[in-house]
Amino acid sequence: MSAALTRVLQQKQLAINEGVKIIRNIVKTTPAPTGFTTQELYKLALKQPPPPDYRPLTPRPSPTTPAKLVNRGGQNNIKVEAPQPPHPEHPIRSISLLKRRILPILEGEQLLQKARAQRVLAHAGATKKGKDAQRATETVWVWQPVDPSTLPPRPAPEPPKEVYGADVGVGEDWGHLNRRRQRARREKVRADVHAMKVAEGIARYRERATAGAALREKQAQQAALRQ
Repeated sequence: MSAALTRVLQQKQLAINEGVKIIRNIVKTTPAPTGFTTQELYKLALKQPPPPDYRPLTPRPSPTTPAKLVNRGGQNNIKVEAPQPPHPEHPIRSISLLKRRILPILEGEQLLQKARAQRVLAHAGATKKGKDAQRATETVWVWQPVDPSTLPPRPAPEPPKEVYGADVGVGEDWGHLNRRRQRARREKVRADVHAMKVAEGIARYRERATAGAALREKQAQQAALRQ
């Protein structure tokens, strides 16, 4: 991967990270009883200045020649340049970036959720029905903040698994040792683990033997009482 491509990818990721911060701040500080449409979030985001150290993506140079006809498979296809984003100086340089990259991140973080909401039509006048006056409404898709109390509790983290032989060095980092010492340490740990298994086997055998002797003694006592 070339250095120029790496730099472009880093700039794109930086723009996404800054865009997520901007939308998160808007959701936190801007009242919206029915939520935000994507267009509303985009307009509010453009009002937020980018951080002072933000470096926007370098725009591609505009083509100086008209579109060319390219012959592919016997057909003439028009080759045109992709349109430039409307706001290249801003982290959220287009509504497409907001839709495809930023909002899915916030939805995955369970900060926003997409829902239907009823909005009053701005151009509709009041229509009277008796003493009540109603205004026409429409159903729109909006992004609403997620109430943390409605989320299921997060599962407790699993306790770390115990590594057999950790007491004698299993699982330790030996990267600071040279190869000879690493090999010697592995052999020593292997021998210690084997000794642990032997000792545990002997202990289990003694436990079973003790339990068996106690059971036989109890059975003998019960037999003596029945006589």
